[in-house]
Amino acid sequence: MNKKRIELLKSYIKEDSSDPFNYYALALEYLGENSASSKEYFVILLTNFPNYLPTYYHAAHYFMETDPEQTAKIFEDGIKLAQQQGDFKALAELQNAYTNWQFEQE
Repeated sequence: MNKKRIELLKSYIKEDSSDPFNYYALALEYLGENSASSKEYFVILLTNFPNYLPTYYHAAHYFMETDPEQTAKIFEDGIKLAQQQGDFKALAELQNAYTNWQFEQE
């Protein structure tokens, strides 16, 4: 976790709160060291920026250990969005991760 980068990203959000990338970057920056903040930014992204496809892969992985139902929903929503957007690389990554996670649940 880089505190300077976090402060910079927060300042970008203050300047332009409509850019999902800054929330996404903060969620990733907080992964591992500040789980509550990471979750907060993933929830903001999923709620306020549902068409921001990069969110889905990392958000699903974030929730894997704590909320299987949320994980499944995030993967399914991300797969649907990737299909709608015609992003076949993201679609394949989401489908593979979802399938692997489902096998681990058995």
